[in-house]
Amino acid sequence: MSHAFQHRPPPPDRELFLEQAWAHGFRYIARQSKLRFGHDRGEPVEWRYVVSIRRDGDTYLVAPGTKKSNRDFFRLTAQDFLSKKARPDAGDSYLCHRVEGVNHADLRERGVLHHPVRIRLMQWLKEKLLTPPSELPRK
Repeated sequence: MSHAFQHRPPPPDRELFLEQAWAHGFRYIARQSKLRFGHDRGEPVEWRYVVSIRRDGDTYLVAPGTKKSNRDFFRLTAQDFLSKKARPDAGDSYLCHRVEGVNHADLRERGVLHHPVRIRLMQWLKEKLLTPPSELPRK
């Protein structure tokens, strides 16, 4: 499936959200077709978890997530958020630092991050986006 001609909000302006002390912090699912992250996946998925970083009118800046462990991504555990579902999803998820703009109508709310996690997420995001790759610590 090609995504080249699908309408998406413009890429986010880093200055808009890097001044924030904490992330907006809601956990959503978004249609994969509305995201750049994961578009090249071998086995497509219809929905992908995302976490809102900032709300700007109808456009939400989100960090897309994956279940695939990645030490360069922000790890979320089931204890990091309150789920709208009686049984939250098992297992950890990992958020990518490449924030994308998604229209609010294309999101389905699934939960909310605890406030300390919102703060840690913004600190991590700022470090990833403001530190030159050569200066990032190797784990």
